[in-house]
Amino acid sequence: MLISHLQQKATVVKNLSTTRWSARSDACLSLRRSWKEIIEALDAIDDDVSQTPTTQNEAAGLSKNLQNFIFERFNATTKRLQCVNIDIGTVVKLYDGLTTLVQDTRDEFERFERDAKELSGLEDYDSSTARPRKIKLPFDVSPQGHIQLSPRDKFRVNTFLPILDKLSHELRRRAEAYKSLNSNFGLFENMSMLSNEDLLAQANHLCSQYPNDLDDKLPNECLHLCSYLKCIGALDIPVSQLLKTIVEDSLEVIYPNAYVALSIFLCTLATNCSAERSFSCLKRVKNYLRSSLSEERLNSFALPAIEAEIVRKFSYDNIIDKFAKMKVHSKRLC
Repeated sequence: MLISHLQQKATVVKNLSTTRWSARSDACLSLRRSWKEIIEALDAIDDDVSQTPTTQNEAAGLSKNLQNFIFERFNATTKRLQCVNIDIGTVVKLYDGLTTLVQDTRDEFERFERDAKELSGLEDYDSSTARPRKIKLPFDVSPQGHIQLSPRDKFRVNTFLPILDKLSHELRRRAEAYKSLNSNFGLFENMSMLSNEDLLAQANHLCSQYPNDLDDKLPNECLHLCSYLKCIGALDIPVSQLLKTIVEDSLEVIYPNAYVALSIFLCTLATNCSAERSFSCLKRVKNYLRSSLSEERLNSFALPAIEAEIVRKFSYDNIIDKFAKMKVHSKRLC
């Protein structure tokens, strides 16, 4: 019945996944685009005498209480955050952009209110037509300090603004973790804007953060690398392209510490899973079975990526042959 009410090529109402929060965005998007048609379908089910009373009551309740919240910008950003080629610097910029968007949205209550009225077909708040509630105050409390908000202001102060403030707080909390890491490697992204003194200071700070992987030669390597990039006209290239340039030009021997630092930075996982799990049924599982990729296994994957130069020299023929013998079929495929 719902499909019969939808327009041609309209987005069908999506099923709500219990393991991925981005399903909320898809579900809300279909509601947004076909709002009137969905309401008409629910009303038709409510009026259909062939339906069971339970189905009619559920349709009537959904028709009255259906709400919409749009995650479109958050969903698009989340998909970019889950890309395999994203780096920490891009993650920080995306989080800052979302935070600014949420903060600017606080001043657009009238626009959201106008869109909500257009979608719902209502002209006023339900509580505006109800009789004002008289609050009985204790005898020692003066009524002068008690402020009675209008239904519109009450919704804005108690619902609209708290939701946006909570979103802004959570975005800043996640961004701080990435900014702390990104600040350690910021010299590779801002070489064209840093003076020699600032470049040396940031390189020394990076060495202090990774004493087991980097030595005191990194500051001089960074100065030399900056001069080399100026000569080839590649001073403003992205960090990923910088590492690729070092590998393609066989400069690992000249800049060994810079090569290791760039490898650590680019091999650091940038995906944030806490928001995904907060909407997921997997959050209920509080043991090692919650994910097939444990922290130990992720570290094992990161090590070959960082030491890619050594890994490329290995021969995997024996490992491939052994794996093929273990997985060989008992019957011939002919």
